[in-house]
Amino acid sequence: MFYYGCDGKKAYEGVAVSENLYHWEKHRENPLIAHGKEGEFERRKISKQKVPDFK
Repeated sequence: MFYYGCDGKKAYEGVAVSENLYHWEKHRENPLIAHGKEGEFERRKISKQKVPDFK
C-alpha cells in the first residue's frame, strides 16, 4: 500500500506491505521520494499525482 505521512511541515510518501491486510509493515527505506535540497523544486512539496476523470 502507498500512504502519506506528515511531520507537521512536510508530507512524505511511503510503502507498507501486509500478508493479511491487518498487520502492516513499513518499508525500511521510507520515505520513497526524499525532499530536495534548499532551492530545488522538490524542497517544499512532494505530492501524489492523479489522472483526472473527465466522465
